[in-house]
Amino acid sequence: MSAYASVSEVEFRHEQTRAKVQCGSRNGRNGGNRRRAQCGHRGSGGASGSRRKRSLGGAVEALEEVVPLSVDVADAAERQLDEAHEWWEINRTAAPNAIRDDFEAMATKLASNPRIGRRATNTRTPNVRQVFLKRVGYFIYYRIEGRPEHLKILAFWHSSRGKGPPL
Repeated sequence: MSAYASVSEVEFRHEQTRAKVQCGSRNGRNGGNRRRAQCGHRGSGGASGSRRKRSLGGAVEALEEVVPLSVDVADAAERQLDEAHEWWEINRTAAPNAIRDDFEAMATKLASNPRIGRRATNTRTPNVRQVFLKRVGYFIYYRIEGRPEHLKILAFWHSSRGKGPPL
C-alpha cells in the first residue's frame, strides 16, 4: 500500500477484505455467489453498488464550474515556439502544423486545469510546472501568476536538450 494512501482508501481496502470473509469465496464456501450478490461488494453484481462509493460518502460533491485562466506567453517562449514551428514545417511535411496544434491544445487544457503538469525540477525559478507534448517531443514550462491568477507560459523546450530552459 502506498505511503500516501488516504484514510478512505484504507477503509475501502479494509472493508473489501472483510467483505470477502463475510460473503464467501468464489468456490462456493460460506454461501457462495448468492450471499455475495446480496452484499454489494465489488464484483458481486449486487444492486447496492461498490463499497468504494459508499466509503467515500459525500466527499464528492457537485463540481463547480471551472473558469479557465487567461494565458500569457512570454516573449522568450514565443520565440522558441516560432523557431520550432519553422523547423517543423520544413522538416516534418507529413504534419507541418503539429507544433502549433499541440501547443494550442495543451494551452487550452492548462487554462482549465493548470495543475496537471508536474513540478519542474530543472529550473531555479519557483513554482514552475512542465507538461510534455509527446507527439512533438517538446515541454511547455509554465506557472500561475498574479491576481487575478493567469497562466504564464515561460518556455517551449525540446526534450533532447540536456538541461532545462534558462528561466
